Amino acid sequence: MDYPTSPCPSPGRLRQEKWNRAVLICGTGLGMAIVANKVPGVAPPPPSPTLFGRARHQSNNAQVLCLGAKVVGVEVAELLLDHWMGSDFAGGASARKVAKIEAMDAVRAEVRP
Repeated sequence: MDYPTSPCPSPGRLRQEKWNRAVLICGTGLGMAIVANKVPGVAPPPPSPTLFGRARHQSNNAQVLCLGAKVVGVEVAELLLDHWMGSDFAGGASARKVAKIEAMDAVRAEVRP
């Protein structure tokens, strides 16, 4: 299956608040991140084995974790997933930034057909 069509149900369900988090995996993680970013309200950070999952969620409220099966080994993937799942959005100074992103999503959703 091509990656542009495979992750669509997961980010869509996140947007509908049926799920609160999702993990998307492709070869590099980049394709999944690009497609998931097309869904208003879903903002996965770019995949990076050097940025631990806790910071992704605590600072950015990232509901989607995109991983690359060809670039992230099993141990690193497990570590990222454990950190990401074990964190909550911290708010604080990041809350203002996340609110701006959410406002941008609202405008984007209004102009889409």
